[in-house]
Parts: sequence; structure tokens; C-alpha cells
Amino acid sequence: MRFPRSVGSLSVALALVTMLSPRAWSEEGSSKYPDAVMMQKAAAKSQQSALVTTALGNNLYLFSGDGATVIAVADDNSVLLINSGMADRVTELAHTVYEAVQRPVTTLVNTDWHFDHTGGNQYFSSFGVTIIAQANTKKRIAAEHKSVRKTYAANNPSSFNVVASPWAAAVENPASERYALRGIPTVAFDESMTINLDNEELIFCHYGAGHTDGDTVVFFQTSNLVLLGDIFPGHEYPWIDVRSGGSLAGVIQTVDRVLSASNEQTRIIPGQGPVLHKAELQDYRNMLVNIQARIQELLESGASADQIIAAAPTSDFDSEWGGGDVSGQVFTSLIIESMAQGR
Repeated sequence: MRFPRSVGSLSVALALVTMLSPRAWSEEGSSKYPDAVMMQKAAAKSQQSALVTTALGNNLYLFSGDGATVIAVADDNSVLLINSGMADRVTELAHTVYEAVQRPVTTLVNTDWHFDHTGGNQYFSSFGVTIIAQANTKKRIAAEHKSVRKTYAANNPSSFNVVASPWAAAVENPASERYALRGIPTVAFDESMTINLDNEELIFCHYGAGHTDGDTVVFFQTSNLVLLGDIFPGHEYPWIDVRSGGSLAGVIQTVDRVLSASNEQTRIIPGQGPVLHKAELQDYRNMLVNIQARIQELLESGASADQIIAAAPTSDFDSEWGGGDVSGQVFTSLIIESMAQGR
């Protein structure tokens, strides 16, 4: 693979816990915004899925079933974890990672700010783990924490309804600001950052707005792997989080950059599901470009959003790509919204 080499700037900040604003989980929010529905589906799916470990070779391990794809990279002196899964399953994840690598996590990287990528941040931060993320992801984690109203059951934090509000992790002492102010990345980069371990060189790249405005693509140079996170969720439509700066054009641009840096032997790790290959990422890119062109043509003809949705521009792709959390109709709505904002 041909990897970019520029190293982004680093910054340091206080650690804060990632939480979801209750506003987005109101009855109105769940019906009005597809992103709230996506969060509910992800939370429910995590409750039902077993945590599965897959060895990728070279002391790399993939953990699936706990929200976003999690990867651990171990060498003789450290363990770097990519994503921290869901808040309510973080102890299970931590134990499973330790069973695989036989040493504690020392560094954590979030590939975007959503709760299935960052739910375990507070837990790992409480053990002194360094957390790294793209600068926009760090800002969104901090902003969401500041806006949320902490809701805990009286004298019984363990009964907090994590499924109803999966961004909020119950803590032993909700009144303790020192404890609550954990979980935000302490190191941030802008465009790229490189970490060299004994057995692997990792390059973290941000190519602009995509799934959100802070997505990170991870290249594993030694092992010829690339993790795209929710830029490429697998064999399903992506969630374009427009309210977090997401952009369909940006998703396509990022996929193009990954395709150009990959070869036929490159293993492609999606946001969820099994390891795939370049040909499958190319199929995904072709689907996105075709749907984008159809919607653009309808917009230029003067069609309204309702008329575009009624035209079902995704219909011949739905059987292959519409089986995930994002239906063809929701995907169409998100693209319209993205294009309306010039993204």
C-alpha cells in the first residue's frame, strides 16, 4: 500500500466522558431525526450480539459484536486499542482484549465520536490509558459531554438505562467531577499521525468530512490492512451524519483515497462485519457514485425532496445494500440533506 507520511499537529486537553444529549433521545427527536433511530438500532444490536475475537496475524486482533469494530495491536511493551465499543459492555471488552493479548491497554484511538466507538473511553481513561482522536472528533466528544444532563438512578448508578441512552456511562460517584471528567481524547491530530510499534507501523489519516467531520482511516503498513470505520460499514448503506458535518461526497473521496493506496492483497476492515477486500470496497464506491448521480439529476430537474424519495433512486441497490440499519429511503433522505448543505 502507498501510505501518506505527513504527521499532524498534536494537542492536549482535559479528559471528559462521552455522553449523548437527552434532546436527541426525546420522543420528538427519535421520530424527526434518522440519526436517533440509528443510535437506537446500534444500541439494541449490541445487546444481542456475542463478542467475537478474530486473529489477524502479527499480534493484531479484531473484536466484533460490541458496536463498532475494535482492533488491538500488541507488541512487547504496549497495547494500542482502536475504538472502545459500547459503554455497557466495556468490562467484557477489556477482559476479552486481555485474554487475547495478555497485557493491559496503554493507548486508545477513536475513529469517530459516536457512542459505539467511544462508549468505553471513560473506563480506559480511569486506568491512565492515553486517548487519541482527530481534532474534530475530540471537539465533538467534549461538546456533547458539556451539553448533556447527567441522569442517574438515585443511589444506584448500575441501574442507569444504558440502552435508552447509550452515550452515558454510569459512574460510581456521579458527583465526582474528577471521575466524570474522563474519557475525552488527550491527544488530537489534524490530517495524519504515525505511530510505530515493534511489529507494526500505523498511519492515522483524516481526509475531510465523510461519515462525520472527524473520521479516521487507519492504515496498518506492515500487515497491509486498512480500517475505514463507518466510512465503509460493510455490505450496507452508510449513515451520513449530516449534523456532525457528514458528507456523501466526502465518503466517496475517502474511499477513493483508500482504493488508490491499496492493492489486491490489502485486507479491508469495515465499520462492522467480516474482513473484506479491495474489490468489495470498489463495489461499494460504485454504488455510492451511482446513487449520488441519480439524486443530483433529480435535484437539478427541480424535484422536491418528497418527489426524490418517491422516485426510489436506490431501488435496484436495496436488495444488496439495504439490509442494514440504514434503509434506502433513509439513505436517500440523508444524501438530499447533505447535498442541500453543499457537501
